[in-house]
Amino acid sequence: MSNPDELGAYAIPPIALMTLASLTIMQVSAGPWGGEAFMLVGYVLWWIGMIWVFVTAVVVICTLIYTGAQSDRTMTPVLFMAPVGLATAGAEAGFITIDGNGQGGMDSRLAVPMIIVGYFAVGVAFFMAILLYTVYFHRLLTAGWSSPATRAGLFILIGPCGQLSTALELLGESANQYMRFAQYKPTAVQPPKIGTFWTAETGRGVDGAGILLALLFLGFDYLWFCIAIVGVADVFIRRQATYSLTWWSIVFPNCDADNGVA
Repeated sequence: MSNPDELGAYAIPPIALMTLASLTIMQVSAGPWGGEAFMLVGYVLWWIGMIWVFVTAVVVICTLIYTGAQSDRTMTPVLFMAPVGLATAGAEAGFITIDGNGQGGMDSRLAVPMIIVGYFAVGVAFFMAILLYTVYFHRLLTAGWSSPATRAGLFILIGPCGQLSTALELLGESANQYMRFAQYKPTAVQPPKIGTFWTAETGRGVDGAGILLALLFLGFDYLWFCIAIVGVADVFIRRQATYSLTWWSIVFPNCDADNGVA
């Protein structure tokens, strides 16, 4: 209740769960003893992680409002883990629906709801990240760099837009894959009434729009990458660098950016 960094870190367990869900489908269900059963295991795990990380994001915001324990002058990038988690939900939804179709036989009936909720998670992540980016940029302008021991945490700022670009690219590809939207909710009525949104043209449009938005997010992402590089280089130039677990912050966000580029 009194430590905003610890509060933000509660978004990390559901991120790990959704990563396991994706790996279950990408690797376990692809094995000769895997198949549809493990595809369904990964599918269910993702839904649990998605609900978990969304509730976590709401709890983080409400707790900060109730406690008033967060000041923009002392704010650290750990609070960005909530939008990173929601963006990860979107990215993993893309991975799961693409790989699950080939490995476990995931059909449109299972895939399309996950795609739509994945876009929902991306929307929440995007606007939540924009609010936090604004506050944190104000913090940098008014209070300067964070302490040398926590400076590597600046790389967490790469995470939201890196994962968002990955999510938009993968969700669009999945929506367009095998005319998935056109196959959703077929009826015996002639002509089939499947709604104006569930068409192959919509799937292709969503795919193209996702690539465009992913490129825009990556541009913003590389701006924060450069800021993080400058902040960390400043620590080494001043010979203030000391080892801490904060240095692990460099690993995951840069993987997100790489996925977006790919």
